[in-house]
Amino acid sequence: LGSTVSPAYLGMARGTDTSCPWCGKLGTFMHLAWHCKALPDANQRPSMPTSWLERRLAWPQHNTSISRHKRVLQWLAHVQQQVLLARHGSARA
Repeated sequence: LGSTVSPAYLGMARGTDTSCPWCGKLGTFMHLAWHCKALPDANQRPSMPTSWLERRLAWPQHNTSISRHKRVLQWLAHVQQQVLLARHGSARA
């Protein structure tokens, strides 16, 4: 999950579009994972973790329950999958 390259980062590196493929706002990883309401299945998004490491890398804090950790980890994997599908289409994701 830590290797997910957001549209904003990739666009800045390549000099191409930096927008979110679903809503058009700046497509940072934090936007995609925790703020974009148009991302597929956004209604299934868990509440945003308070720890930066957990928000970005799904590294749980010592007080995070296993079930909560699994929900965050599964959500970030879903976000990564959606980014790849939007970038490359279903044949290459």
